[in-house]
This record gives sequence, structure tokens and C-alpha cells, in this order.
Amino acid sequence: MIDQTSGVRWLVRWASVMLLVGALVVASQATIASDRGVLDASYSCVSRPSEIRELGFATRGIVGEVRVKPGDRVGVGDLLATLNTEVQRQQLAVAKIQAEDDTTIRQAETTVEYRKTEVEMLRRARAQDGGTDAQMREAVYRAAGAEIELANARVRQHLNQTVLRREEAQLREMEIKSPIAGTVLDVLKRAGEIVDETKAVVTLVSVNPLRVDVDVPTRDAAEISVGQGAEVVWEDIDDKTPMRGKVTYKAPAGDLGARRIQLRVELANPKEIPSGMHGKLRFLAKEEGATDGATTPNKPPTSAGEKAPGAGPSKK
Repeated sequence: MIDQTSGVRWLVRWASVMLLVGALVVASQATIASDRGVLDASYSCVSRPSEIRELGFATRGIVGEVRVKPGDRVGVGDLLATLNTEVQRQQLAVAKIQAEDDTTIRQAETTVEYRKTEVEMLRRARAQDGGTDAQMREAVYRAAGAEIELANARVRQHLNQTVLRREEAQLREMEIKSPIAGTVLDVLKRAGEIVDETKAVVTLVSVNPLRVDVDVPTRDAAEISVGQGAEVVWEDIDDKTPMRGKVTYKAPAGDLGARRIQLRVELANPKEIPSGMHGKLRFLAKEEGATDGATTPNKPPTSAGEKAPGAGPSKK
């Protein structure tokens, strides 16, 4: 009887263990299926440039020269256009002469030395009962005045140097230099036309990397993280080789009504395939996403037509 009881207990324990193992296997398979659901899903997308800059002058004037045309490649710091700078260059030349002129300071220094010598000579004379107290007071007064004139001369030179820097800054405001490496998309003004701070003159675009923004269901987005790989197959070209990149931004807040969260993917585009193409995007498993695609820290999206600092107007 005892052996039968022990056998029953052993069978119950064995059955319990098998049920627990079965439950774990089912849960694991459900998790894998859920993950594969995210990875197997594809999302319609449209590529856009990573940079669009509409550049203008920081001051009003007449366009003197535009050095680029649509399709030109430009690098950071390349000069794109200038205003008519003839008058400004003349003002700059005058300011430079004034800033470098130290004759007033040298004259004041000479006067200070002379007045100091004059005071010293009177002191020696007074020691030998020569000169008068009034002469001594006058000499000291003139020496102090000479020191003040020297200080004023140095202030005036400092002001002249400040004016020179201001004129140089104003000349720079009459130039447009490229803040990015990219391609000239459009030239909106020509030589001889009047422009002001609100008018765009040159539009630049960069398509390396390309950007793709997709709205992903909140449940799926929870399984995707910044830095995870992704790939896109373009529908508008014959080459169906996937273009790979990485998730660079995940919105911290979703669309409550649509139950979706925005994700941004940047795709390395060394061949500079044009933007505006439609495609299908798929997220990769983390070990599968180890590519050379573009990646940047998670940061909020910027407007496609964001303004370059100090580079004039920007429009969407």
C-alpha cells in the first residue's frame, strides 16, 4: 500500500513538472511570435532629404554675384553668393586705417614724458629755493592732464578697433556661405536684384543620409529601440537591394487617437539616390541590424527647411 502511495505521489510530481515546462515553452513561443510579428511587418514610407536649407543674406542690399547654379556640389564654408560690397569695402578700409593709427597715442606718451620731466625739474629747483609753489602746482596739473589725454587716446584706439571688427562683421553678413555639404537645389535670386533679410537666395539639399519617418502601432513600437537596424526596399526603382540604416529617433509621446508612435530611420546613401521615393520599411533583429547605416542620438525631428544659424531666412 505504501509503495502504491509513493508511486502516485511520484506521478503527480512528474506531471506537475511537465505542465510547468509546457507552460514555459508556450510562453516562449508566444514571445518569439510577437517579436517576429514586429520584425516581419513592413511599413509604407517616403524618403526625404536629411537636410534642406534655404539661405539668405542677413542684411538688405543688391545681389552682386551668385557663384553657384542648381546641381552644383558644395562643401561646408563654400562661398555661394555676395551682395554688392563696394561701399562696405571702402568703409572697411577707412576703419582699418583708423584702427591701426597709433600716432595720437605716441603723441600723448611723448607729452606725458615731457610733463613728468618738467615736474621733476621744478622739484629740484624748489629744493634749491628756485621756482614758486604756483609753478609747481601748474606743472603737476599739466602732468595729470597729459596722463588723462593718453588714457583718452587709448580709448579712442580701442573704439576704432571695435569699429573695424563691426565693419568686418557687416561685410561677412553680405556673404552667403554653405553651412552643410550638399547640392544646390535652387537659386532664387540673380545679380542686380534687391534682397532683404526675409528673402531666400539659395536652397541646399543633402540626401546622404536619407531620412524616413514612419508611424508605427504603439504595441510594435514598444519592441523597437533607437540604434536598431532597419531596411527599405524602394518601389520606384528597379534595384530591389534593401538599403539599410538605423533608428535614430523614437518619439517620447504617441498619437493617442491613432495609437501610433513616430520613428525616424536614417539610411546611408553614398550613391545619393534621390529623395521622394516610396518604399517598404522593415525593422531588423538587433543582431541583424549591425550595419554601417547612419545613426545619431535620439533627438526631436527638425523641420525639413530648418534655418542655418546666421544664414538668413528659412521656409518650409
